[in-house]
Amino acid sequence: MTEPPPTKKRKIFQFNPAAAAAAASAAAALVAAQPPAADAAITAGSATAAAAVVAAPAPATDAAITAGSTTAAAADVAIFEGPAAEANEDALCVSVGIRAFMHPEVCGFSGVLKHRYSDFVVNEITPAGVVVTLTDTTTVPPPPLAQQLQQQHEAENTLEALVGEEKARLFREAIAAAPPLARNVNRGKTVLFAFDAIESKETRTRLHQVIKAQFPTVESSTDSGKVVVRQVARGAAPTRREQWSKDAPQYLSFALSKENMDTSYAVQTICRLLHIKPSRIGFAGTKDKRAVTTQLMTVFHLSAKELAHVNNRATNMKVGNFTYVKDCLFLGGLWGNRFRIAIRNVSAGEEVIAAAVASLAKDGFINYFGLQRFGAGDTHTHEIGALLLTNQWEEAVRRIMLNSNAAAGTPAAMAKELFREGKVRECLDALPWFMHIERTLVGGLLQHGPTAYLNAIEMLPRNTRMLYVHAYQSFIWNSAVSERMKQYGTHVVAGDLVLQNGGDTDAAVAADDDEGAAAPDAVAAPEEEDETDDGKLENAAHVVTDEEERSGRYTINDVVMPLPGHRVRYPTHAAGEALYARLMSEHGVSAEQLHSKQRAFCLRGDYRRVTEVPRDIAWHTVHYTADDEPLLVDAAAHTGEAAPKKALLLELSLHKSCYATMCYRELLKRSTSVEAQQAMSTAK
Repeated sequence: MTEPPPTKKRKIFQFNPAAAAAAASAAAALVAAQPPAADAAITAGSATAAAAVVAAPAPATDAAITAGSTTAAAADVAIFEGPAAEANEDALCVSVGIRAFMHPEVCGFSGVLKHRYSDFVVNEITPAGVVVTLTDTTTVPPPPLAQQLQQQHEAENTLEALVGEEKARLFREAIAAAPPLARNVNRGKTVLFAFDAIESKETRTRLHQVIKAQFPTVESSTDSGKVVVRQVARGAAPTRREQWSKDAPQYLSFALSKENMDTSYAVQTICRLLHIKPSRIGFAGTKDKRAVTTQLMTVFHLSAKELAHVNNRATNMKVGNFTYVKDCLFLGGLWGNRFRIAIRNVSAGEEVIAAAVASLAKDGFINYFGLQRFGAGDTHTHEIGALLLTNQWEEAVRRIMLNSNAAAGTPAAMAKELFREGKVRECLDALPWFMHIERTLVGGLLQHGPTAYLNAIEMLPRNTRMLYVHAYQSFIWNSAVSERMKQYGTHVVAGDLVLQNGGDTDAAVAADDDEGAAAPDAVAAPEEEDETDDGKLENAAHVVTDEEERSGRYTINDVVMPLPGHRVRYPTHAAGEALYARLMSEHGVSAEQLHSKQRAFCLRGDYRRVTEVPRDIAWHTVHYTADDEPLLVDAAAHTGEAAPKKALLLELSLHKSCYATMCYRELLKRSTSVEAQQAMSTAK
């Protein structure tokens, strides 16, 4: 796996194998104790493991870790038998194949993740290892346009120069005060502002040009010498853009920072405000909704000046760090993400936390696809994926349309009830604008016929269609990995797969997301599902031999498992092709159906590492009083121990497509489901 360049941040925590062995040994001794007595017993120790881990020099070898009282073999036997392995898991995790822990013998502890969305901060890491931050929202570089003459006379083409300062001020105030028009309002019907009659046709022409260039939400026309400005309804055709030079950079790169909003919704908001198509925006990965996230994006043929208008019109999001570039971003075009996480209501002592972090820093966690991958509602996305792979088009459409956790009486709930009653036209009219998938399906049925379910599905963007089948691959992968860990634990055995020459994995399904679902309108790098690859994908994986098992040449961190497809190699042990076939048969899917005649659902497969080891881990604990007190904004203000509540502040970097929630699960040995977290958050 490709390592990112080292970050510049000072690490609070540095892994020390000898100290970790002592901490792990102490934690292992707690396995037989009653949970209430465990924290008390370890807190009473005269020397804390936390101090040892931070202060002791790191030896040159990891061999010392094996000297602890918990051996690797014991860990393998205990893979499903640790006190946390089942007691704190929930049915939702199990239902998507998440069953095992890397080290169940290491004690976890209780703690609340995402009590506030600001407790979860994500910054994208570029392939060059740069952590993306939003630092400048005011600098607006000029666009590389072919029509340079307009730029040279920009001072002459301002509203103030054309109509005077007072009229320009009144016009801008009218623009700012105007509410957005509803979708069903006819374009150009609402008069927003009228300038006094202008005799000079040249001046009127220049005024029209300024309005088009600077105010994309309105349009202007001439009526008896007066320039009349009307609002453009939401969803109306975009205004004419200036011509770009063919030799100039074609894309605007920018940083997007958003709060409590998923990436897809942020993109839809930008497109709605600027009247551009989502296909013009590219990004490398989706980010969590319930979080504060920052990432890079690109947009085709849009000036920084136009995009900067978003900052004045959108809430909970900002754009900036504008620069013009030659290439757009594709899904998967990142190294990974840097996470800053506050875990509240922590009950454990410093020694228990130190032991858990030491285990995580050394061996990592099982690289499961997290619960976000499988969606919310009554039907998981992987179940819809199975329906698509088995050509059950009608049932797939029905499940998508009726799958909702919307509250009764909301527009979404009422629209879905109309669909259930067969009122397709009324359903389309009632669906909210942001429900793009449902609106596309219903529109397809209206266009092609009430039973044209496949046609409706094919009208979805390719990324949306693949979201479902990729989720099914993820479910099978999770289930197969759980079985492999149950059979062999952390040992590397003959029949396992490793990548040739230590290569990296870049699975197609892994490119869809980081900590959330794939964005329906994201720009995806082109794939060649049906093109001949001369066996490159199959030959990318090497089967571990008996000799390599005996020599210990590989570790569990080298092992990969295949995402099911028609061009991958499977392990040759008990967690191999027969296991995959059995798991898929439970949903009526066969290996032949992975090579579907429907090109949109043809899956070649790929490889994903079984484990992930976080990079650059830093951690410390703080104390606080109020439940909603912000902790990551000013951590230094919470260093005292007088406050009654305790939180763990954790920083780490993860490779793309790895889920921080699965890291949390390994660290605390607790469920990551929304229901479980809400229950802990509201518990007194």
